[in-house]
Amino acid sequence: DGIFVGPADLHASLGYAGERARDDVLPIIDKAIERIKAAGKAPGILTDSEDLARRWLKLGALFVAVGADVGLLARAADNLAAKFK
Repeated sequence: DGIFVGPADLHASLGYAGERARDDVLPIIDKAIERIKAAGKAPGILTDSEDLARRWLKLGALFVAVGADVGLLARAADNLAAKFK
C-alpha cells in the first residue's frame, strides 16, 4: 500500500492555488512523507523540481514522479522547434 502526496492539491487546499513550492508548505509535505513511512506505507509524490525530488527521496519517498507528461512533451516540442527557427 502507498499514499501519494499531491503538492499542487495540498497547496490549493491550504489557500495557495497555483503555487507548488512555498517555504511554509514544504515542511508539511516533509512531515507527511515521514509519517506515511513510519506507518509502514510507501510514500510517493510528484514534482517537476530535481531538487525537491532529491529532498523527498532522502526523506524516504519510495516513488517519485519527476515531471508530468504534458510538461515534458511541451519542453521537448519547444526544444525541437527552436532548432528550426
